[in-house]
Amino acid sequence: MDHLVAQLGTAARPLWRGRLHQLALFVFPPLFLCLFLVARDTQAKVVAVVYALGICSMLAASATYHRWVHGARARASWQRADHAMIFAAIAGSFTPVCVLAVPHRWGLPMLVLMWCAATL
Repeated sequence: MDHLVAQLGTAARPLWRGRLHQLALFVFPPLFLCLFLVARDTQAKVVAVVYALGICSMLAASATYHRWVHGARARASWQRADHAMIFAAIAGSFTPVCVLAVPHRWGLPMLVLMWCAATL
């Protein structure tokens, strides 16, 4: 078990990170709903959902990891999930840019590349 704690660094974690991410998880969904409702068409609504899911997944994983996970094995697993959801949030944030702002012939390949990189 000590080798897991050593791999994770110190047993102490930032006190407010998990709390702020938990708070944001309650604040952002209504804002994302507003974003969804003002989206101009189906395509914009779909990318708004992808964006919201990416951000909310990251916040949920981070809040869980930083607030409630204490055992070394569980911490190691949740740390990997936390980092994976950061990549999901980045790809989710990149999705509206690729779909709505970049011309389709460039946006689609960039979007596929971003999600492949996030998945890896």
